[in-house]
Amino acid sequence: NKKIVCHKNIEYFYTKLLLATGGSVKLPNLKGIESEHVFSFYTLEDTQAILDYAQKHNVKKAVIIGAGLSGLECADSLTDYIESIEVIERQEHVLAHQITKEAAHFIQEKMQTAGITFTPGVTVKEIGSHSVLLEDGTEIQADMVVCAVGARPNGGLGHTAGLTLHQGALVTDDFLTTSNPHIFAAGDCAQVKDKLTGRQLKSCTWPDAILQGIVAGTNMVEPSRHYPGVVIIATSAFFGIKFFSAGHIQKASSYNYSLRKNGNGY
Repeated sequence: NKKIVCHKNIEYFYTKLLLATGGSVKLPNLKGIESEHVFSFYTLEDTQAILDYAQKHNVKKAVIIGAGLSGLECADSLTDYIESIEVIERQEHVLAHQITKEAAHFIQEKMQTAGITFTPGVTVKEIGSHSVLLEDGTEIQADMVVCAVGARPNGGLGHTAGLTLHQGALVTDDFLTTSNPHIFAAGDCAQVKDKLTGRQLKSCTWPDAILQGIVAGTNMVEPSRHYPGVVIIATSAFFGIKFFSAGHIQKASSYNYSLRKNGNGY
């Protein structure tokens, strides 16, 4: 009926509607996840809570679950406050969605130099009061546990409205229209087109969210602007290095390299 009902039962009517509800932290379904020494790493409040707990309880050993961008940034920052940090990752190397194993090895060496222990290819089974238990039975000491395992799209309103979702995100077309022609979606709650493959994915990047908002806003007035799709780009800095990644992971053997020798090498 083109109507929004707010929590106080106030009704608003619309001609066009944009859902830009973002994403929220996703915690693994583990025994012990609700303990006071377990934290998410997604908001400014999370960061402050981690630092307050580390200082108040004189934390000596912290375990970080997840070796994506957030996990590595968290590990790098905590080296100023905690003497022993271990990063656990279920994939075989850091940044599994951004870089190859060969490139990851370079970053893992920098982590080791910074005094951080990296444990790949393992899954957490449960969290104890002072430890993390892995699926293989290994028990790791942990005064504090930080979960940096990404976020999930806030697609609940779209689900209630009967819109098409995939993996919790609102599916959109080239105009960022959802399955309802009067409702648009943009940002972390939306699933959009990959510019390189044409497939649907969640981009979850700030620059792309801005572009999506511009395109969706334009098309809510007059459907005239195509969304070009996203090329996944990630950039950060940790362990004394700057990191940048764009596009899709390819093994080096799939490329044809033409090397030319000059006075400075190749």
